[in-house]
Amino acid sequence: MGTIATEQSDDTLTPAKLRVKAMDLLARREYSCSELAKKLTTKLLLADEDQAILSTVLETLVKDDLLSDERFAESLVRSRVRKGHGPRRITQELHQCGIGAKLTALVLQDCGADWHHQAAAVADKKYGSQPANDIKETAKRSRFLQYRGFNAEQIAFALTSQRR
Repeated sequence: MGTIATEQSDDTLTPAKLRVKAMDLLARREYSCSELAKKLTTKLLLADEDQAILSTVLETLVKDDLLSDERFAESLVRSRVRKGHGPRRITQELHQCGIGAKLTALVLQDCGADWHHQAAAVADKKYGSQPANDIKETAKRSRFLQYRGFNAEQIAFALTSQRR
């Protein structure tokens, strides 16, 4: 068995110790299963032979409902919608955290966001309600909204709503 790299390097890795470390991390915020596995592997310098213990601990945490990809995804989506991010950017971030396409689509559908109005609100907050003066300014606003994760249809709605 591997060792936990702490002040006392002679500590042998046990499922109980690994669970405590995982729960310490989960006490601070939600993690996806993939994200927590990477974090623990990096933080504790887990060897290949320790991955079986890690898998067992993660399965137990999921079974005990202390670790949930769905809960993590819902939390991340709520947070990013509040920050004014669009569905494309949120999807990309969920994918980077190890959340599958099915769960991502389900959580984005259930979040209740009106993406067109979200894009318009983000544009209004950044640029005010004044419409763009020229094509260069329109392109600038469009790139900003695209960076925020909105698609072409949502961007067009946002830029059109500024003209009203």
